[in-house]
Amino acid sequence: SGGGVLATANFAIHDCLFTGNVAESEGGAVSVLSTGAPIVALIQGCTFTSNRVAAGGSGNAMALGVMANAPPQPITLQLINSTLAGNQPGPEDGASALWGGAIASADSTLSVRRCTIESNQATLYNGGAIDLYNSPATLVNCAIRANTAADAAGAVYLNQGATNLTATNCTIYGNTAVNNGGGIAMYQATLNLNNSILY
Repeated sequence: SGGGVLATANFAIHDCLFTGNVAESEGGAVSVLSTGAPIVALIQGCTFTSNRVAAGGSGNAMALGVMANAPPQPITLQLINSTLAGNQPGPEDGASALWGGAIASADSTLSVRRCTIESNQATLYNGGAIDLYNSPATLVNCAIRANTAADAAGAVYLNQGATNLTATNCTIYGNTAVNNGGGIAMYQATLNLNNSILY
């Protein structure tokens, strides 16, 4: 996990470029894993581009994976003023990003503010940009565009009851899914849209 950074404790990353990183499992660039204590994390002013999960990996999140282990310990991640673009598998990787082309979050709390997430790809399942599993999340002043998913949710996939997404002042457009939800798809989850545009 974590082709560039594997974090198991509190951290902050500012003004960094993550490019061309490869992971065998979650988080082509950065993976945050709880191993027994709560984690508070901040990523600000960063760019993630051309990161990927290698062929044969378990395959979540080309750029950023946030995963609480079972029994879950809380992870809280803030992603601010950052760009996640073009995180896709190479031709040798096949269906390597199963969920969450850019970001996959499980049993964690995610806040994304003033970010651009574009041209990322989930090559087998859901969430071309973001996949949320049992993860409350907020999106504020974000642009999510031109992401693709092989199954559902070209932009954001919401899965399971603890997932509650609030998106405010966001533009979600030009995303595609092979099956359901070109923009957003959800299963047993809650969605609140405020002053946002989807097309």
